[in-house]
Amino acid sequence: MDFSGIYKPSFAIAFLFLGLCLVYFTQCEVVQKKVGNGIIKTKVIPTKEFNKIIVAGSIEMVITHGDSIKVTCEADSNLIKEVQVFREGNALNCGINMGTYQFTKCLITIEIPNLRAIDQSGSGTLRYDGVVPSDSLDFVKSGSGTSELIIEHKYLKIEQSGSGDISLKGNVQDFSLDKSGSGSLDGPAVDIHNFQVKMIGSGDSKVGNIHEMTITKSGSGEFFYKNCKKINNLSKEESGSIKKVLEVNFFIRINFPHFYLYLYRLNQ
Repeated sequence: MDFSGIYKPSFAIAFLFLGLCLVYFTQCEVVQKKVGNGIIKTKVIPTKEFNKIIVAGSIEMVITHGDSIKVTCEADSNLIKEVQVFREGNALNCGINMGTYQFTKCLITIEIPNLRAIDQSGSGTLRYDGVVPSDSLDFVKSGSGTSELIIEHKYLKIEQSGSGDISLKGNVQDFSLDKSGSGSLDGPAVDIHNFQVKMIGSGDSKVGNIHEMTITKSGSGEFFYKNCKKINNLSKEESGSIKKVLEVNFFIRINFPHFYLYLYRLNQ
């Protein structure tokens, strides 16, 4: 029996069905996308005490010191209802409802007297001002977002993964860094007393003066430091390097008709 006449229409119907499905889902995606109207609305969000912040998505966040807790959201008036801020246990959760949104602005500002931990994920930006008085801070970061931390703490712990970068300023006594992925940690002016480092992946790290350091490193990422008095248990694998940064200062003296250039290399 010849079934060729049956199979050919069946394949044609199947391809037609797949094409209709593709058009349908494409149209649904366009319909679901909501665009901000550019009219920025400010909303103060009442909440009880918390000492940890969890933020996800494409939110811009600024954390500063305040005598009391104050949480403010600024976003497009037609989309601000999609921004979710709620307290669960001792943590304040900040995120955006499921869907496709194009905000003109989506900023959450948090004033807080004391903070212990921050957990950031997604593609948003975060700025933390270390005037928040606290002996210690735990910072967990994943995703592609960027972070700026101004720290003045006795203890600092950072767990960094993904492609997002961290900019670090200030001083810390004890610093524990667990780093993976391609994101960088940039803190060339940060002074550290005791530094525990574990690096995996291709992301680079830069810090300033270190009193004592223990480092375990694998992957292609490079580690740069300004000065270190003591290095313990140095372990390095693969292609990445551990380098001491050389400070180079240029001094120029002009004495007509001659021109003199003096080059001094410091911290060799």
